Amino acid sequence: MKMTLSTVLLLLTLSLPVFAGESGFVTVKADGTPLRKVLSDIARQMDYNIFLAPGVSGNVTSDLKRVPGFGALDLILTTQPEKLTYKVVDKTIVVGTPEKLQRIPDTLFR
Repeated sequence: MKMTLSTVLLLLTLSLPVFAGESGFVTVKADGTPLRKVLSDIARQMDYNIFLAPGVSGNVTSDLKRVPGFGALDLILTTQPEKLTYKVVDKTIVVGTPEKLQRIPDTLFR
């Protein structure tokens, strides 16, 4: 009985990431892919909307497997030649320069 309970508890512990929802993890494989496409793919995998400010451009070369979505965004945006960042407004990721993002209120969709 103790062995069965221990086995069940071990299996439940190992499967917690599945129950917690894996939508926060993304996989990105890009080889010179346009930044807009990569960011759209990341948002889709995270089940978020995305809005890219005018002028957001660039290319991405990356091979990330099952990494936290916001970590992937941080990494990709900080490696771009232009200073880009993002802010989350409800379920929308807004990407642009820091100056443009300052003009977007946090309560835009409320």
